[in-house]
Amino acid sequence: MENYLELSRRYKKFKFNEIQPEILEYLHKTDLEILKEILKIFNAHNLRYVIVGGTLLGAVTRGGFIPWDDDIDIAVFEEDYQDVKKYILKELPKKFILQCEETEPKYYHEWIKAIDLNSEVIPSNNPYSAKGVWVDIYKMTLIKRKEIELLKAKQHKNYLLKRFQVGDITEQELNKRIKENKLEEKIEQETLKAAVSKDNEEIYLICSASKPFIEKQYVFPLQKYNFEGLKLTSFNDAETYLLNHYGNGWKNLPLEEDRYISIKSVKVVSPAAPPHVQNQINYFVIGDSKKNIVILKKYQTMCIKKFLYNENLLAA
Repeated sequence: MENYLELSRRYKKFKFNEIQPEILEYLHKTDLEILKEILKIFNAHNLRYVIVGGTLLGAVTRGGFIPWDDDIDIAVFEEDYQDVKKYILKELPKKFILQCEETEPKYYHEWIKAIDLNSEVIPSNNPYSAKGVWVDIYKMTLIKRKEIELLKAKQHKNYLLKRFQVGDITEQELNKRIKENKLEEKIEQETLKAAVSKDNEEIYLICSASKPFIEKQYVFPLQKYNFEGLKLTSFNDAETYLLNHYGNGWKNLPLEEDRYISIKSVKVVSPAAPPHVQNQINYFVIGDSKKNIVILKKYQTMCIKKFLYNENLLAA
């Protein structure tokens, strides 16, 4: 698990033990709400999916979220990917949004996200308008093993080009990152390697940031795994995927000092507040370390009752 932990330290900036527990409670509750709506759509249209990443790790090791996870990860087969986008865009409840090229003009990620519109994670460093709690939905592509490194290099370059095209990075930064990561050289070298290699074993590559994979022979038939009281679908041999992704130590939780999370707090937007009181109850911050402001369920309930169900106030 050492390589995975090193990547976590690089990309996830905040230590789990410094985060208010209410943040994780709110994140997990909201993630599950989003997931349940997605599952309704999948079931209605016979769309296959698998839980992956930290979600599958949590399901296999503890039957639910690993304590420091801040989202839910699912993947869909490439042949279903466009239908998944189409139906979620059409049928997801209005308090959520599918974040993709159709809804975000500057979208550059290789996967799509179902986002909660009543929250905002802090920090949020992308140029997108929706910045709430999220569920990641990845594409799972069937390729030959000899093509893994080639596809990774191509996808990395395409990701940087998309960021440049939408104005998120400059041309200078684009060229710098392509050069630093030796992407042109990698693409050329891996193209030659793939052309002469005889390793034609089929694998599924998950098009996430870390690009984990699993051999096709371990995918089917899909199995059910317990996750927070739900029966969720994933690979037939989940342990092989987890070994590929996290290494030999995947069954052992990392030390507390090695547990990192990508956010430090959440701004909660109260739902459906009347316009004349919206500014009074619009924002509450969970886990603000400087002001130690923590939103609690009783306080939130009190606010909603006070502003949404008090007829005298609504008539003002």
